[in-house]
Amino acid sequence: MEDTNGKLKELSNKISEAKNANVSSIEAVKGAINSASDVFERLITALTKLAGVAKEAGDTNIGDTASAAAVAADKDGVEAIIAGVKDIIDVADKSGIEIKPVNFGNQIVVATNATDAIVVLGHITKTSAGIW
Repeated sequence: MEDTNGKLKELSNKISEAKNANVSSIEAVKGAINSASDVFERLITALTKLAGVAKEAGDTNIGDTASAAAVAADKDGVEAIIAGVKDIIDVADKSGIEIKPVNFGNQIVVATNATDAIVVLGHITKTSAGIW
């Protein structure tokens, strides 16, 4: 992103030096380039902040299966990462970039009571263990 941002600024300067362009065209292009450059700068800042937060948060224990037991994620670390992602989404939204929700996998099943939990965790139920 930093390379693209630098190239946009360089292009803006070259356009200003163009011999056969009228002033309004030059200003329109420069405005678009400056706007894109501003978006890149804000995204770079947000991504850098998120990377720092993720590094600072360290091991959030998300998805840790080393002990084969349920592990709670570190609340502060997870919340910091969520805040960083929200910053990036906010920059994108304010810049006119449309972000749409998509399905990247299977739906997450939420257990609402003890019976549902057994169904959700079917691989460890009595049925799958051959007890029933």
